[in-house]
Amino acid sequence: MKNYRSSRSSQTEVVALDRRNQERQEAAGDVTLILDHELEVSATLRDQSDSGFRAAHHYILLESGQEVQYRIGTREGKARVVWCRIGSGGCESGFYIL
Repeated sequence: MKNYRSSRSSQTEVVALDRRNQERQEAAGDVTLILDHELEVSATLRDQSDSGFRAAHHYILLESGQEVQYRIGTREGKARVVWCRIGSGGCESGFYIL
């Protein structure tokens, strides 16, 4: 069953289909993102599934489609940035594990 998200503004209501195929589990911990094999970005894990994870960070130049190396505890691999959100408290991004 698909989940739906709804956001309201003063004029309209937008409903977006949540296309995730796997359940997400809340998670916490440190994530290291390695960009271009040299730049390390520290992040905080927010949730994860078998195919991806969401992390908060302060690197505003991260872009959708970009591939990164990651380390979460003893697990490491390659992931693609699916989305990025920049807010007043920093950035949050979703990653698809390759």
